[in-house]
Amino acid sequence: MKKIFIKTIILALCLCANINSSFAQNDADPAITSFSFASGQINVNQLTTLTVFFTNNGFTTSIATGSVGLNISLPTSADYTASPETMVALSRNYLTKFNWTYDPTNKNFFGVSNQPISPGDGGTITITVKGNRPVTSRISVANIIRLNPGAYPNENTSNNNLTAALSIAAGGPLPIKLLSFNASKQNKSVNLTWETATEINSSHFDVQTSINGTDWTSIGIVNAAGNSSTTKQYSLLHNSPVTGINYYRLKQFDLNAKFEYSLIRTVSFSTAGSISIMPNPTTDKVFITSGDNGTLQSVSLYSAEGKLLQHINDFKFGNSINMTIYAPGIYMLKMVDKDGKVEVTRVLKN
Repeated sequence: MKKIFIKTIILALCLCANINSSFAQNDADPAITSFSFASGQINVNQLTTLTVFFTNNGFTTSIATGSVGLNISLPTSADYTASPETMVALSRNYLTKFNWTYDPTNKNFFGVSNQPISPGDGGTITITVKGNRPVTSRISVANIIRLNPGAYPNENTSNNNLTAALSIAAGGPLPIKLLSFNASKQNKSVNLTWETATEINSSHFDVQTSINGTDWTSIGIVNAAGNSSTTKQYSLLHNSPVTGINYYRLKQFDLNAKFEYSLIRTVSFSTAGSISIMPNPTTDKVFITSGDNGTLQSVSLYSAEGKLLQHINDFKFGNSINMTIYAPGIYMLKMVDKDGKVEVTRVLKN
């Protein structure tokens, strides 16, 4: 009886050791624990959000920098798309844990972990999407791509992907047909102007601004014509823009409180003296000059889709950016001055 008791104790100790060893080996477990739309159905031209929750389900070890890719794919059929179709559509608290790119052809956002993610740590990443045409249902996919290492010991790969469905309804006629919406500098203010071709039971325009393209505040209400079949002009002056990029959009309401958003416009203000970008449009080089003979902390050139093309530290005023290697189109030039202030300017390559 005594021998049986001793053997039982030894067996229990061995099992305990194996269990502890198993937990110790489960170093990290990148996981998608939820992926869903805020609304299962929206109308054409309406907005909703798509949210993914990413976490490290492991026990002992952080997910290493650069070891995990998070891919969020919207339908290539474009029945609904990100709004806008750039990284500006991304938001929430876990966004900065990854370096992001956007592929407009395949309609997907791809982020690579840029810092260690400790066991149990997690957060949300949200994409704003807009309905474009009616469809019964379209699937979006979120999946984890293992980069380096290829896997962690005892990693649970069953939690590496989820799907979410969204349907788009036709909705009613648009209350306002917007011809144009523009934002331009007027001394230290921004002049916002827009035109409508027709209006049906239109109520008003809520003019909104943002400093990051995600969080919006109202800067004024402009009453609409109500019903009109002729061109109408509207304007609003924003007297307190911030240093750096100012984003603007219109929220257009009808009399039934339905609304839709305009495209986003940007205007930049800099504290680094009077910066000039010339020639713009350009065919080969674009020069950055200023009354200040110093340097910019950095200059970065991006494609219209947000892909980084060039990055130059300690950029001296008077130097140029070579554009000859790029196809004709619109590019974004991001300048950071010595105080960390940011200015973004659009450059047209002919």
